[in-house]
Amino acid sequence: MFKVKFTFNFEKDIKKLNRQIANRIIEKIEFLALNSEHLKNFVKYLPKDLEGLQKYRVGDWRILFWG
Repeated sequence: MFKVKFTFNFEKDIKKLNRQIANRIIEKIEFLALNSEHLKNFVKYLPKDLEGLQKYRVGDWRILFWG
């Protein structure tokens, strides 16, 4: 399980989104944190120069995180 820590910029930007989209993004982040042992089934890994950075798509939005 991962511990989620939101940045100030994330908190500021998420407030600008439609509430439904913002809730969907937060739900997916919580899902990824709770299912971290199965991440390889859900995420895409980025190129070698960004090794360790992973992404997960939520509609038109991307969640980027270090894993």
